[in-house]
Amino acid sequence: MQAEPQHDAQKRQRRTGNLAEGVPKTSMSSQTQGIHATSPDSSIDLCDYAASEVFPHGTASSLASRATQEGVAVSVQVHEDVVSEVTRLRESFDHVQTALDQSVTERKQLREILDQVQRAREQSRTELAQLREQMNRLSSIDSVGKRLRKVEYNLFRLDGQVELLTKMHSTGKTSLLQAQAPSGPRDKDHAMASASQRKTLGVCETCAED
Repeated sequence: MQAEPQHDAQKRQRRTGNLAEGVPKTSMSSQTQGIHATSPDSSIDLCDYAASEVFPHGTASSLASRATQEGVAVSVQVHEDVVSEVTRLRESFDHVQTALDQSVTERKQLREILDQVQRAREQSRTELAQLREQMNRLSSIDSVGKRLRKVEYNLFRLDGQVELLTKMHSTGKTSLLQAQAPSGPRDKDHAMASASQRKTLGVCETCAED
């Protein structure tokens, strides 16, 4: 009866050994990667602990998340900088455009003023030419007036001489001279007649020259 329990124990040992030989052996690293183990004493996640040993500042997932957040923050900052720069450029462009429009307006105003001045200058030139023409006309009128007064004076003298000559021609020179001469000696009458004739001839020559 004692031999049977020993025989059963040996059979169990052989079975356990066969089972142990059939199980494939794995490395410690594979076991660490494939098994999510937790220490029964401290309740610490062994995988997180191992990852913390490899990545001292956090796990791979936390680092990736942090990198993503930092990348997003950088992108937002760059976008804000670009928007700020575009806004500044637009303000500068608006300022330059305003200055340009003002310059164009000032040039138009200056052009209008220049046109007005040119028109005023042309008008002044025209008025000056008219004034010169009037001055020339007035000076000619003055000379003509003087000439007219001289002609009128000569005409008055000519009228008197014509009347005298007409009487001399119609009545005879001797009787006319005798009628004009006062009573006195003959020589005196002859001298007066000669002087009257010379005066008449001189007046006629002067009128002819005029």
